[in-house]
Amino acid sequence: RHREGYPLGGFWAVDVMRDANGDPVLNARGQATADLVCSWPDTIDPSGYGGSCHERYVGPSTPTRAIGFSNTVTLFGNLRVFAHLDYKGGFYQLCAICSINNRVDQNTWALNNPQADSADKAVLLSQQTETYIMKADFLKLREIALSYSVPSSWGGPFSRARWSLTVAARNLWVSTK
Repeated sequence: RHREGYPLGGFWAVDVMRDANGDPVLNARGQATADLVCSWPDTIDPSGYGGSCHERYVGPSTPTRAIGFSNTVTLFGNLRVFAHLDYKGGFYQLCAICSINNRVDQNTWALNNPQADSADKAVLLSQQTETYIMKADFLKLREIALSYSVPSSWGGPFSRARWSLTVAARNLWVSTK
């Protein structure tokens, strides 16, 4: 949804309703209550941080920062080494599988840990989305390629042609929180 003063394409988290102590409000069945009914503009609190709606803007769903670094180095005259690093940051993503694992499958350590707090379990089982929206910043090693320029004397009938052998690998490493 577009709300005045916020960019399009961001994530809005549905928060669990909490009491004055900050504890989740539980219904008669012991489930955490998520406010899924919002009206905009919110007549009680136009900023969206309370009032009649318990959604809040978390951040954009597309990167606000992007940096790429590529370089090619030639070694021994015939061997070229190419590498490409890619960074994107300043955005969030929804971990839908995390939500499914907790709410539907209920097959996670957070839910099945015998020492887990019952209020925390109730939050994970609720319709809230805040827990599953996370920072998506990453740094990736997108590609490494090794190319060997074959000497023309190896070409046989193609001795006048220039050719090379290349071995490449992509998506080799990623660093993210």
